[in-house]
Amino acid sequence: PGMPSQVVTSEQPVTSVFLTWRPPAGQVDKYKLGFGLLSVARKSWTEVFVKSTSYEIGELIPGSDYAVSIQSMLGSDCSHAANREFSTLPAGLCSLRLDKVDSSSFSVSWNGALGGYDFHRVTVANTSVTKTLTIPKEELVAVVTDLLDGCSYNVSVERVRGVRAGSASFLTITTEPKHVRGVRLVFVSARAFSLRWLQAEGCVDRYQVSLLPNQGTVTFHPVNDGYIQIYWGGL
Repeated sequence: PGMPSQVVTSEQPVTSVFLTWRPPAGQVDKYKLGFGLLSVARKSWTEVFVKSTSYEIGELIPGSDYAVSIQSMLGSDCSHAANREFSTLPAGLCSLRLDKVDSSSFSVSWNGALGGYDFHRVTVANTSVTKTLTIPKEELVAVVTDLLDGCSYNVSVERVRGVRAGSASFLTITTEPKHVRGVRLVFVSARAFSLRWLQAEGCVDRYQVSLLPNQGTVTFHPVNDGYIQIYWGGL
């Protein structure tokens, strides 16, 4: 019988792959499929017989290299084999855990997985910065430092083999605001006073100023020397 042709595999397989092929001209009773890891001898491959021109292989190992051979059969006669190699993607990363966060750093961790991959890729990004860390495959935690206080960061972690990555897991983390720095009294009278402090280096929505007893009115004065200044009057 003629040899099958145009063997096609589904895109981005992880633990299963769907095969299709073009039948040869002429009569065919069935097809003989052999498949297995490239790293093992062919005599250890799995063999199946199918009558259709498609087949799904399951229970594959993520991040591994496989090969498949397909032969047409007519009676006891076999054609030459059509061969195809393919690789599965690394296992996807299911979830991230936030272990610790402060004003300038955080640490996240995740579970291990079966299959092959070279390293973990950690991406930390917001509207002003993007940084990428490479974490060895033996390590399941990442510590990210040199962040700004009070800012939100989008974090993703994925397993990488060569140039291909498994599905990533995502987390949004907001660092803690720092304490207000450089507070000092710049003016005081019988019914008013004025304070100033250094502007925050990171992300700030607002400043909260409290006075006991709660009376008087507060006016914020913009300054251009890196400070915030308020005037509290009507005491």
